[in-house]
Amino acid sequence: MNSNMLFDWHYAYCFLIVAETGSLSSAAKRIGISQPTLGRNISNLEEQLSMTLFHRSTQGLSLTQSGRQLLIHVKEMHESANKASLLAAGTSKDFHGRVCISATEWFATTYLPKFIKKMRGLYSNLCIEVVSTNELTDLRKQDADIAIRNGRPTEPDLIARKVGIEYYGFYASQDYLESIEFSDESVNWKSIDFIGFHKFEQLASFLSSESTMFNNVNISAMANNTLANCALIKQGIGVGIVSNSHAKNHPDLIKILDKHPLPKSEIWLVSHQALQTSVKFKAIYDHLAQFLIENMHNN
Repeated sequence: MNSNMLFDWHYAYCFLIVAETGSLSSAAKRIGISQPTLGRNISNLEEQLSMTLFHRSTQGLSLTQSGRQLLIHVKEMHESANKASLLAAGTSKDFHGRVCISATEWFATTYLPKFIKKMRGLYSNLCIEVVSTNELTDLRKQDADIAIRNGRPTEPDLIARKVGIEYYGFYASQDYLESIEFSDESVNWKSIDFIGFHKFEQLASFLSSESTMFNNVNISAMANNTLANCALIKQGIGVGIVSNSHAKNHPDLIKILDKHPLPKSEIWLVSHQALQTSVKFKAIYDHLAQFLIENMHNN
């Protein structure tokens, strides 16, 4: 490597994302630049460092030995940059700007609009951004400032507060139950079609682990979020798993199979510990925690 060459961090960041995604097209979408521009950035970095970082073939890109070695150091640089950014955000006492909250579609549509309206009355210059996703956001990489999660986090540099418990049940439409002549007293398991809340294997494995009666269940449809799941149930496609608090907003969903209770889910409010030194972030975190505790229907 030529030590007189300037090391462009933006090029290094592009290299990191390409290495993580394995393709220029995926990396370009993630960074938000065109694929040709990304390709030039990688070429410029290789020229700066006087080394080849990727093997290029019809199958895609793969790291060279030099690329693998560089990736270790670039990851360390990226982590250090994230920590510095978190520290800077955490020491700010300005109530202007943005706070990003990540939550599932259910929490994003049911609780956060009411919460944001309340915050607007307190902090009119603050913008609250909602990231609605069922994926786990990486708070250490600042994908969000605060997250509502189903389950306690395990990362050591995150803080968390338990704000509630969600209980779940089996639900179906009246039309579907009549079509299969359903009876809670004498259940014909082979006649029931289930709606998967994730992948088929996950639902089938989960139901089988609960009881041998659920072995070889029929999966009629699948959805990756609560709103779509409820829509499928209402159309009479099958029996689905829904949180009891969500089902309360849908009186046409009928709860069944009460003799087979489902596991509960603890709801945790999570943030990076560095942000807790900020009056702004801590205020929103504390307000949201209290709001969820007061408004969640824990039954």
